[in-house]
Amino acid sequence: GRPTTDSAYWKRYRGGTRGILWIDKDGGGEFERFSMEQSSLVQPLWIGERIYFISDQEGHANIYSMLPDGRDIQRHTDHEDYYVRNLSTDGSSIVYHAGADLYRYDLGAKSTSQIAVAYHSQRTQREIKHVDAADFWAEYAFSHDADELFITTRGKLYELAPFAGP
Repeated sequence: GRPTTDSAYWKRYRGGTRGILWIDKDGGGEFERFSMEQSSLVQPLWIGERIYFISDQEGHANIYSMLPDGRDIQRHTDHEDYYVRNLSTDGSSIVYHAGADLYRYDLGAKSTSQIAVAYHSQRTQREIKHVDAADFWAEYAFSHDADELFITTRGKLYELAPFAGP
């Protein structure tokens, strides 16, 4: 194929370098060119009797399939907010993502379901936490000429110019 990379980089592109496939229908070494008239097709997967691919021919990238001769093009997913990206298959289903969500398209049932992912991370414990320093003031004092403020909060001494801005 040419180019069969991620369709999100080619959003709604209709020009001369849109994605095409060269298909050897029977494995005999004779390849025939197939291109969609209205859009690119990317990330092709030949599963069983059909070729599955991503296309944005109706405005948003979704999964489509066709027979090896280019007939019987069918749309299989209905994502409107985010482009379908990064197809992968085990031969009975296609896993992909749209936005930050993972999905599974079941080829037998012809249905899409979101994959629940429970991600447990230490990141929340490592994030910087901003606390209100006023809740932890130990002491404060102005300088003799009142142009500086000294604050002890959370075990640290800070020197501020209170009239120079926030």
